[in-house]
Amino acid sequence: MSVKNMLEHQIETMVTDVHRLELSGGSDAAALARIRTIVSHELLKCDVMEITIGALGALEQESAVKRLMGIVSYCSEHFRYEDRILSAVVLPVSIKLRALNMIQMSIDKGERGDLRDLSVKMVQALGARKVIFDTRLYNGTDLNQMKSRDVLGFLLQLEAGVFYPSGGPRAISLQAESQPSWKSAFFIGVEIVDIRKYPGLNDWPVQMQASGWCEHPRASIEYCDEVLFNVDIEAEVSSHGAFYLARGLEAGVRGLRKMRILEMLEALEADGASLQIFCTQIEFSSQVRTLMVGPQLTLEHKWNLLRDETLWEFQQELERLALEVLPEFDAQCITQLDEEDYKAQAKKFQVPLFRVLGRPI
Repeated sequence: MSVKNMLEHQIETMVTDVHRLELSGGSDAAALARIRTIVSHELLKCDVMEITIGALGALEQESAVKRLMGIVSYCSEHFRYEDRILSAVVLPVSIKLRALNMIQMSIDKGERGDLRDLSVKMVQALGARKVIFDTRLYNGTDLNQMKSRDVLGFLLQLEAGVFYPSGGPRAISLQAESQPSWKSAFFIGVEIVDIRKYPGLNDWPVQMQASGWCEHPRASIEYCDEVLFNVDIEAEVSSHGAFYLARGLEAGVRGLRKMRILEMLEALEADGASLQIFCTQIEFSSQVRTLMVGPQLTLEHKWNLLRDETLWEFQQELERLALEVLPEFDAQCITQLDEEDYKAQAKKFQVPLFRVLGRPI
């Protein structure tokens, strides 16, 4: 059989297995195992995922495409061995590091003891063998761009007891500033469960418990040596939970956006009755422009919509955050406009004089 014919045969076999998995409602364990084996091999060993990409192109049903994409996502953060599963776990945090007296100082890692305490709680909740975290801080974009083979190599080093694994992205250093803004950072770790167990960190029952875990990543930064023993630095930290890699990166983006929206709402110094918010989606993009009008100040900014997020869903989050800051806020004060009407409102409030500069969040 020629190489071309062999590739076509492998693609056809994967397509058949995906259809079997669809017909079984996901319960065909043999088909699932075969698909996972091929996808994992291509992720870890191949520069191009020829079989998987070919199968995605051959599948006609949207539900089948989504199922195969789900398996690719699973295999990108869960790595199965004969006796155990290694999963990439991330802790997204937003950090505001204020420097007093013009001091030059930065932080690049958290305090190990608080993360170890979190590991103990996660082991108990997940029935895991171990949960181990690297104490260094990482950028979400760098983690998102890691190849699966590099993710696995990083997790194996953590499992082996290496404090600071090599071969992954470079840790980041957050600089203290006199007028700081919120910045996003992530801790990464490994969860090790028995092969017969299901990695359940993202599931709702576990996430209900995880809401009580946020104190640990926060304390890890607020009580690290660089902050605790330095009176010239103040750290404000918001922890956004604990998730497997892909969902954790998304939670970090959402959390950073939340903190910056709250910061803008507080800066307006408005009461619920005097605040007006206009929003519009920028044509042919996944960005939203907001115009927040208070009694003394008008602020404008661009925000990135999250994956599959609609303008209406963004508006709902904006309403919830406004109510968090201003309990008397009236949801009718958020107005969704088309681009032309939005520009007219921006001109009316002379927004160029008060525009918040910077990249979209």
